[in-house]
Amino acid sequence: MDYSSYKSTSISGKGSIGGGTYNQVEISGSGKVNGDINCASFDSSGSAKVDGNLTCAGTVDVSGAFKVEGNVKCETLDGSGAVKITGNVEATDIDVSGALSVGGDCSAECVEINGGIKVVGLLNAEDIDITISSAIGDIRIGQIGGGTVKIKRRHFDGPIRFVFTSKAGKKSTYLSTELIEADRVELENVIADTVRTIDAVIGDECEIGTLEYSGEIIEISEKAKVGNIVKI
Repeated sequence: MDYSSYKSTSISGKGSIGGGTYNQVEISGSGKVNGDINCASFDSSGSAKVDGNLTCAGTVDVSGAFKVEGNVKCETLDGSGAVKITGNVEATDIDVSGALSVGGDCSAECVEINGGIKVVGLLNAEDIDITISSAIGDIRIGQIGGGTVKIKRRHFDGPIRFVFTSKAGKKSTYLSTELIEADRVELENVIADTVRTIDAVIGDECEIGTLEYSGEIIEISEKAKVGNIVKI
């Protein structure tokens, strides 16, 4: 779709715009979109809300607080701060530093998260790289599927510490999920009912109910707990 024939729109300070089709959308301050929006690019800084679905041919670049009451479909989702999508997310690349919350499924080719993440449904991508350091509420994903899945905890050298409690009663930062299914997993501080993979690296503070693998278990940390190990 050629967006060049459509007008661009912007909000500076506080205001709102109606839904529709635009070329470029820019929000600086506090802005709201009333209804579904279709655009070439979406850029917000401060506080922005879309009261509908957001479809973007290019990049959704947001910083601060950003909420969509619906689905998001875009080429790139680049977020810094608190990003909340009540529906599904479909993108090529997702890169969020802060906290990402998705009320449905989330699919992309590459997902990189530094901070907190909550996905109610399935997180699916060829490459998933999550560094958990803090989050509002649970750090939880319903199910995870991908080619390579890397999940680790941010280690702080300074005086700041983020402390959470796992379902096992331990104080630490954990990501919990029902199922991880991938070609290769490298996990740390993960609580999972089932991990199904070809090759596995199970690092510190993991609690895995069942580990199914068809290739190689490269490592299981002495600080990890795995209930059942099944060669498939």
